[in-house]
Amino acid sequence: MSNQVYSHSPIWWGGKSLHGFVKNLDEKSFRITLDKDYGHYLRVIICLFRPDFPQIPCPTGFSKFNRQQATHNDQIHKNMKNHYSIKLYTIYFIMILGILIVLNISPIPQDPKYHNFADQRQLIGIPHFWNVISNMPFIIVSFLAVINLLKGGILKFPPALFSCYFIFFLAIGAVGIGSAFYHLQPSNKTLLWDRLPMTIAFMAFMAIVIGEYISEKIALKFLLPLIFIGVVSVTYWHFTEQAGHGDLRAYALVQFLPMLIIPMILVMFKARYTHTRYLWAMLLTYLMAKIFETFDGQIFSMISLSGHTIKHIVAALGPYLFFHALKKRSDFFVISKKKNNYSTSK
Repeated sequence: MSNQVYSHSPIWWGGKSLHGFVKNLDEKSFRITLDKDYGHYLRVIICLFRPDFPQIPCPTGFSKFNRQQATHNDQIHKNMKNHYSIKLYTIYFIMILGILIVLNISPIPQDPKYHNFADQRQLIGIPHFWNVISNMPFIIVSFLAVINLLKGGILKFPPALFSCYFIFFLAIGAVGIGSAFYHLQPSNKTLLWDRLPMTIAFMAFMAIVIGEYISEKIALKFLLPLIFIGVVSVTYWHFTEQAGHGDLRAYALVQFLPMLIIPMILVMFKARYTHTRYLWAMLLTYLMAKIFETFDGQIFSMISLSGHTIKHIVAALGPYLFFHALKKRSDFFVISKKKNNYSTSK
């Protein structure tokens, strides 16, 4: 047996996860395992970690190789774990820093001028027609994504995170409905139904990124708390606004902090799937949408189509790109496994 056999074996590729199992192996469990016929590769793994096991004829000198290899593997695993922890603590630090900065800012009331959009034209009896109708792309993308999620087998995502994707795309449809409702009669009261689904979409997408790049378990644990925080941030603003001392700080934190944390996660952690460029493109559409929103009147004076209307279309392009990526991408683990199978078959 050569070292090349172990490193290219698909079972040896996952050998780290079997390490604890082999260390605690006894003769009874070994006989049960052999009945499942794991064959040659199981013997290789047992020889690596337990060359003293009486039932396995390991090659001469294998014990020395095992001690060196196990020590090397343990050191690599320890270094990776420490590096991983540093990344997580960096994320936590940025989150806490962002919260502290926002808490030290004076309360931010909603500017009444926010509701005075440049394009207030009425068509076919619908006030602010273009700002209302431009929300249709959100509803269309949501419908397509939810149907494909329910069909199964079309979109590539971790099955354990189904709830995260379902809530995200469902919330995207609610964004279209809530925004259209708001633009029919813009005011602080109707703005609640525009912002509420947006925060749910933000938080669900945050959970998706955590699940794909860091840990599915962490993502599922934090999904509902994140959504709860998002909902509270909007309702807090709404009630303070009704009380005459509006405070947008919590909502601003929920909207903008994920846009800082998500790129950090994409850079610092290893991607599970291909086509990560679509995630970056999605973040770019969010930035572009904010720019179009800021220059609403200036754009309207140039092309007779308001910046806010274009903002809706560009913002809906983001979840569409993500939906498109879910159809095209592949799992890096599956790709690696195919390559390893090809290498061992040669």
